[in-house]
Amino acid sequence: TKLMAATGPDFPEASLALLTDTAVFLDYRRCMASIERTRFVQWARAELITRCQRRGLRTYHEQIQLLASPLMSPTSPQARALTSAVGSRVRATLIDEFQDTDAQQWQIFRTLLGPWMSPGQDPRRHSDHRLFLIGDPKQAIYSFRGANLYVYLDAKAQTQQSQGHLHSLTTNWRTDTGLIA
Repeated sequence: TKLMAATGPDFPEASLALLTDTAVFLDYRRCMASIERTRFVQWARAELITRCQRRGLRTYHEQIQLLASPLMSPTSPQARALTSAVGSRVRATLIDEFQDTDAQQWQIFRTLLGPWMSPGQDPRRHSDHRLFLIGDPKQAIYSFRGANLYVYLDAKAQTQQSQGHLHSLTTNWRTDTGLIA
């Protein structure tokens, strides 16, 4: 209908048929190009998996999945063993750029660092571990890979509920006054 409106009543019938066929063909080509791009992406993903398996490599996402999987049930023997192993080796955890943490990563931290979240449910004493979350919600840039600002806000709320300490920097130490003046 847009094509018909653009041509007007005086447009030759034969030309209109040719124009209509051309428009249909171009839409077909765009559609086929989209299908080919989709097929390529599917092939590339499968090829990446195959090549990684052949070389014994794991992607970042696979590593997160492998750690998150046994921690899905925090009271399971695997989760308790992992939590205990981390607790016996780590006294403090600093997570920088926390605003770019995704929900699965935060769940891993919450499970492994149980005493910070809920004292008394872990072999370690609550006071034995310190968790530092460093982040600026205005700098969140990784939503394309699953980072979620609501994870940051949830962690902040949980910190307040568990009587953790919140500190804000009131001075910008990243720039020099002479540069921004």
